[in-house]
Amino acid sequence: MSEYLKKCNEVRLVGMLEKEFEFYYSLSNRVVKQDYYINYIIIKRENKVDEHIPVVMQKDKIDFRKEYKCSEVEIIGKLKENNYTRKSFLYVFIKSMSFLSVGHKMEEIAKVKIECVLHKKVTTRVQKDGRLRLDFKIRYNQMIITCVAWNRNARIINKKVEEGTELILSGRIETRLYHKNEEWKETNEFVVKDIGYVM
Repeated sequence: MSEYLKKCNEVRLVGMLEKEFEFYYSLSNRVVKQDYYINYIIIKRENKVDEHIPVVMQKDKIDFRKEYKCSEVEIIGKLKENNYTRKSFLYVFIKSMSFLSVGHKMEEIAKVKIECVLHKKVTTRVQKDGRLRLDFKIRYNQMIITCVAWNRNARIINKKVEEGTELILSGRIETRLYHKNEEWKETNEFVVKDIGYVM
């Protein structure tokens, strides 16, 4: 696959916006003549931590006459990772956003499909509950994105996929709580559910 071809990077989110859009300094000051704004979409999950996913939008695509807080929306975008701050984090760059009608039966979604190259296998470890977890990095164009695979998918990538292999990965963005320095913190992860090879 040529580096000059556009690779697939598709994210679909359906959920509720947490607040109004706010100016996103850490990205805007690195892009000439373009301001970016950030929000969070909340996606409910039964018996698990609700997804709390950052979404970023160009200023010229935001209608500041509208109220976004608590609005139920569908977002189509691209998965990106912010490496400009001290701690990098995943976010979704919004290509389009539509409001769902009041009373709409919402199927809450956080799906990702991305065509990429396996960049680096970082760590493999067995969790306390016996599950195998692999942390690894992929390269999409010039951007590096951190991913997670569990159990069977972790074993496949760890043992059968060489770094530099072109892949098509599908999965979802999940929010995870972890305990550090005597307090609970939140992070988002791209959890891989399906692995395919670029032919």
